[in-house]
Amino acid sequence: RVISYFSSVLPSVLYPCVDYTTIRQLADKGRIPTELKGCRYFVSVNRYEHKKEVEKAILGFSHLRNKYGEDALQKQKLRLVIVGGYDP
Repeated sequence: RVISYFSSVLPSVLYPCVDYTTIRQLADKGRIPTELKGCRYFVSVNRYEHKKEVEKAILGFSHLRNKYGEDALQKQKLRLVIVGGYDP
């Protein structure tokens, strides 16, 4: 659901949480896992905590697969990537 107030707001990055330069350099050197090359990604970046409900990303991707089929996901090279950390 889209909140109409935010539909005209242009989002911006408050602070860079990822070192994009290093990631781009690794990608240019071909150090991306073969399974992820040339793919389109749904990325979930969170801490691994129950309150973050990471399972919603998994369920959402599952619904996409159920709606369009596994073949559609493979043809479009769609991947779900879940990354994060944990503070003990």
